[in-house]
Amino acid sequence: MKKIYAVLMAISLIWIVFLPLTSTTNICHGQVSRRIYLDPSQNTFYSNETSVGQRFNVTVLTEIDTDVGGAQIRLEFNDSIINVTRWICPHGDPDFFLPEPPPATELPTSPDPGYVHVGPGVGYVKIAVSKGGLPPGPPWGHSGKIAIFEFIITAAPPEGEELTCSLHINTTDTYLLDPGGDEISDVVKEDGTYTFIYVAAPVVPHIWLETSPSEYEAIKMRPFNVSVNIRNVSESDGLIGVQFILTYDSAYLEPERVIPGDFLSNSSWAPYGTLVTNYVNHRGLIYGEMILPDNTGKWNPPYPQGDGTIATITFIPLHHQVANFNIAIEPLFGEFFLDKTGEWIPSLPSKYCQYSYSPLPLPTIGVTPNRYIASQVGENFNINITISNLDEGWNLTYVEFTLTYDNASLQILDVLEGPFLSQFGDTSFNYIKDDGQLKVNTTLIPNIGYPSGSGTLTIITFNATTRPPAVSALNLIDISMLDAEGFEILYGLSHGYYEMHEYLIHEIIVDTTTFYVTTLSNGSISPAQLDIYHCLLKFNITGKDGTAGFIDITIPNNLLWAEDGWLVIVGGEAVPVTVTALNATHTMLSFNASFSTKSVYIIGTGAIPESSLSILMIFLLTITLLAITTKLHGKCKKH
Repeated sequence: MKKIYAVLMAISLIWIVFLPLTSTTNICHGQVSRRIYLDPSQNTFYSNETSVGQRFNVTVLTEIDTDVGGAQIRLEFNDSIINVTRWICPHGDPDFFLPEPPPATELPTSPDPGYVHVGPGVGYVKIAVSKGGLPPGPPWGHSGKIAIFEFIITAAPPEGEELTCSLHINTTDTYLLDPGGDEISDVVKEDGTYTFIYVAAPVVPHIWLETSPSEYEAIKMRPFNVSVNIRNVSESDGLIGVQFILTYDSAYLEPERVIPGDFLSNSSWAPYGTLVTNYVNHRGLIYGEMILPDNTGKWNPPYPQGDGTIATITFIPLHHQVANFNIAIEPLFGEFFLDKTGEWIPSLPSKYCQYSYSPLPLPTIGVTPNRYIASQVGENFNINITISNLDEGWNLTYVEFTLTYDNASLQILDVLEGPFLSQFGDTSFNYIKDDGQLKVNTTLIPNIGYPSGSGTLTIITFNATTRPPAVSALNLIDISMLDAEGFEILYGLSHGYYEMHEYLIHEIIVDTTTFYVTTLSNGSISPAQLDIYHCLLKFNITGKDGTAGFIDITIPNNLLWAEDGWLVIVGGEAVPVTVTALNATHTMLSFNASFSTKSVYIIGTGAIPESSLSILMIFLLTITLLAITTKLHGKCKKH
């Protein structure tokens, strides 16, 4: 049995003492070779991408067809070109060759590699790992990782040459132990190599730019960010500058802000900072950034490496409509990357962001009903401010609006919060009345999700205060609907309108009989009067100058009638008239007029039968007219 460190020997003796007391089950791994080997076995580096100080790992593994109780590894190398900085016992790694718990025993305890310098260009490390537990017991070891050694490169090859050495484990001090503490026979120990070559490896494009995110779907006009990231940069690239054009559809997107990333400006390789330029033209957003040289105009290592962000661009959608296009990264003047010698660095194709806009449906805020007609002074009525077709995706939390109205025609009696927003959480409702304006705002703190659907925001009770002409636009202005982040929500808008259509009953008394004539109009009508002798009704109509008015009048058939059609004269001009209803007792007429203050004559062909006095007066008038006519006729004959 080989001699190893004292502790490992002691543990082996304990195994031998307690082995008869424990049952052991051998694990069959099939027909495999018995070997200890390195991964990677060939460790090759190139001077154009590696420098002194770089570290690399070599893993020692075993492939075995029998139970293993422990291992010792001696690794020799040329310590004038590389050295071991530490070793790692791969506890917890599912590929560790010794099952745990209990934890395996290490000698020396990691990370101390037990380095020994033998002589010029010769050094070694020696470690041992054995099954844990007192006494150790199954399950025993198997194929897997034994140890990991971390090396550091301490010397660079001369120009056109290479530095190489063996990673030598094929020694008598490298072996595997069985559960009894004896060395396992027929184990092949495979050496590895380390090589540092001055000749550069073939230049293959490996660096590229890409957007993050690679896909973005917008549903509302909110700012969003697209980052341009650089990938797979090697220090050997000697990168000092990046340039690109970010292309997009300028009809739908506008860049709001450009923030340089932290990759090129990293103080590790840009101690003097960077020079950044960006602007927008017809091609897209142009961006360029270069590391500043030292005071001699030179760029010195270390150079950038790894991945990082070059710039972040904030875009704002310009339209709430469907759109699909790519936000792509294009080379400026055909190139992306500049190296320290002023040469362009080959690159892989850039990767774009697929942008789409799928608009949320717009909610509508409006006046309901959108037209209200009052019929008398003093009438009270409600006007509601409503919201409809609200999608939860808008995240509505605040509504503000101003309702304008004619305070000469209308008076606000009461203002109440509608039930819509309060069903989604706690609300704060406020309003101010101010000279024909009602300013309202409601704040929502949602507790069951954001509002959706349709409903009433505010209930306003008005009183009709004046006779016609009484009209008022009910317009919504200064509307602001905000989401949870304070962004404006787009909306449709529906205004309202109020007017008074006055309904009057006119009493007309003839002898002892009372007749009722009714009028309905958006103007102010004076009491109607009957002219029996000319078979007409007359009154005055008053409305706002230049506005259109209407008059509907209902006349008893036994008061005034027209056998050959009605004649209506407004302000001295005949206007079209329509018989809208006719029955056995009444006739309804309708006509329009351009308003100011005008006299209205409604002329028929017959009126209520006259009293006896009236008949006598007509008879006398007729005789008089005949006499005058005869006299005039005689005079005419004399001429």
